[in-house]
Amino acid sequence: MGGVLLFLGLSFLYDWLYKSWSQLPWIDCVLIVLSRGDRYLFGFLEGVGVGLFVALVIFVVRYSRVSVVRHTLSGVNCHSSVDRSPGERHLLAQKGESLYILELHGFIFFGTANNLFEGYP
Repeated sequence: MGGVLLFLGLSFLYDWLYKSWSQLPWIDCVLIVLSRGDRYLFGFLEGVGVGLFVALVIFVVRYSRVSVVRHTLSGVNCHSSVDRSPGERHLLAQKGESLYILELHGFIFFGTANNLFEGYP
């Protein structure tokens, strides 16, 4: 029974570490090795906690690089559905190029919101 457990454990390690090394990004492989090492050195719960924390940091870094802006528009090519007086429509037609409209999509959190706050390129 102990040999079966040893065989299963070694086959899992072979699949997760050796085979996945060429298929996964390097940071994911570092996460696997780090969480495995922490489990052996400090214990199961500490290893899971460190793995979750590192996975969260990787997610935040990767998702903060994704643009949340779907389209960048101006008042020339995007109009409101509000009924306006002829004077207001004329003023909006003249000043339409000075309007800056961002159509957003996806999740907006502190990393992506900071990029919008500092000025979208």
